[in-house]
Amino acid sequence: MGKAATGQKVVITPSWDKPVIASADGQGQWRGKIKTPPAGGPYELKVVCGGDSIQYKNILMGEVWLCSGQSNMEMPLGGWPPSDTIFTAAHEIPIADYPNLRFFTVERATSISPEEDCKGT
Repeated sequence: MGKAATGQKVVITPSWDKPVIASADGQGQWRGKIKTPPAGGPYELKVVCGGDSIQYKNILMGEVWLCSGQSNMEMPLGGWPPSDTIFTAAHEIPIADYPNLRFFTVERATSISPEEDCKGT
């Protein structure tokens, strides 16, 4: 799903399947359906629209957990030293080896209506 000039073709090429072609509608919105590969990876995905191209690399497939809540959801793994730390964090963090985990933190934003996009890291 994305945005492009009205009527413009978008070619989505996943590394695990054949390309899919979508077209932007009257509002410039496009949507393409691609097959979900088996859990694992890394996979790649290329999207071409007009003269523009973007390549997504190191994509992993598997479980996705969405977590939200109050301010405690922002607490880093080590806690907030010196007085508010997480039990065993000082030991666990240096030896952690989970290269296939991905985290995305949404930037704080306020809106009185639904948003189509977000900023984050």
